[in-house]
Amino acid sequence: MDAEDAQIKQRMIARSEQVLLLTDRSKIGLKMPYRVGSLEEVDVLITDLESEGNDWGGIRPRRIQRV
Repeated sequence: MDAEDAQIKQRMIARSEQVLLLTDRSKIGLKMPYRVGSLEEVDVLITDLESEGNDWGGIRPRRIQRV
């Protein structure tokens, strides 16, 4: 992802009624060069991680769906 990709994704989030984030355990906690948004903006987190016992930095999406 480059700066332009990050800006496009930021605009998409800003214009969305609902934000879904699909990620697997390999992406949780990684530091990336560009920030797209925060977990506070996520309505639904779809992941392969168990929601119980995971540290989300004190911020939790409104709903977590494990797949």
